[in-house]
Amino acid sequence: MRALPADLLDCPRPLALAQHLPSRARTAAALWIPLAGSVALGVIAALRPISGVPGLVLIVALGITALAILRAVSLRVRRAAVWPLELDEALGLYRAGDLAAAAARLDALLAGPRLHPAYRAAALAWRAQVALRQSDAAWAVVLWAEVMRSGHWRAAGLRRVLAGVPGMLALAAAAEGDLARARRWLTQLPVLDAQWGMGARLLATVYLALREGDRPAARRLAREGWPMACATLAPAELRALRTLAALAEPDPDGPAARTWREGARPGWPGELDYLARGWPALTTLLRASDPPGRAVP
Repeated sequence: MRALPADLLDCPRPLALAQHLPSRARTAAALWIPLAGSVALGVIAALRPISGVPGLVLIVALGITALAILRAVSLRVRRAAVWPLELDEALGLYRAGDLAAAAARLDALLAGPRLHPAYRAAALAWRAQVALRQSDAAWAVVLWAEVMRSGHWRAAGLRRVLAGVPGMLALAAAAEGDLARARRWLTQLPVLDAQWGMGARLLATVYLALREGDRPAARRLAREGWPMACATLAPAELRALRTLAALAEPDPDGPAARTWREGARPGWPGELDYLARGWPALTTLLRASDPPGRAVP
């Protein structure tokens, strides 16, 4: 397993305690250590029977421990079996461009005590996505770093959900202005899913190439990776990739650039502003394509 980059592990943790993710190993240990201890006590009691009051106390303690562990397992299985509807509601608000409402819904969900750790990682990853769309790339990096540090992306069923996190981390670092760190993370962060994470990596790679002034490389990457991006990227990220691909064309008014821009109209005003920080050429292109009012993608 490829180790995480040191400068990612050194990222500050989120300020809100509700956004701290216990590591996957710690979450498992909190369940299995008491279970192993109770089994060991049971074996000792069976091999060396204890009579009288101490024996009764031991039996009662073992019974209470067993019940507590069974209840913990039951609650964990129940929470893991039910996908929180609040996550889908927050995602719907995000896709509609209501970023403030999506952020509030996710913050409330993260502050609740009954969210399974794996779903908490998914909620935090989407909260980072909202932060990036609100042009707060630094905060998005902090939240995505917490998701990667926790290791919950290794859980079965979550790799596809969180597959885009490494690519989006690199994109956020580049949008923040640290191109060297973004390039390093692109090469050092593990691929969470061989298929589903490549679209976000392509978006980050094209963005980096453009910010570094290599338009031919950005154009080649966008054209070669477009079929794969269509199969793996969400509509908002596809619009971002189309916009970048149009900017990479040598003739901004040529047929290729117009074809890219046809499907790149933002879903709401300012949707792609997070990409244009310190980049006047992209700001001009975005202002020209912004819809006059909020539109649902």
